[in-house]
Amino acid sequence: MLTTITLLVSALIVGVLVGCVGIGGVLLPPALAYVGGLDLHLAMATGMWSFLFTGVVGTIAYSRRNSVDWRMVLWLGTGIVPAAVVGALSNAALPAAVLMVLLATLITATGVNAFAKGPSAERAATPLAPFSCYR
Repeated sequence: MLTTITLLVSALIVGVLVGCVGIGGVLLPPALAYVGGLDLHLAMATGMWSFLFTGVVGTIAYSRRNSVDWRMVLWLGTGIVPAAVVGALSNAALPAAVLMVLLATLITATGVNAFAKGPSAERAATPLAPFSCYR
């Protein structure tokens, strides 16, 4: 029971991070592996499966605001779909230790990139910038 609650809290934190600052999704597989006790391969696949649903909801929300460039979506999709297949095959073929190193590298690079960018002009002008996701 405690593991389930801890896992739900971890998922909530990851969801808030993704919603507020646009990063954090890479934290879900380690949370599923370490807190939930899932095998890393299964944790990564489960994380990707959950992103499908959040992606659909986000796409619908942005599409309603006419914020989606559908021509760009088609171009990106032609690269993303084959890369996703290669990624899934790689996930199945690579040992968990190698996947953990790759995931740790990705998490580190994401954090460094987020700090290197600094606040955007839009967020810097907002007095409640850390809480801008709540507007």
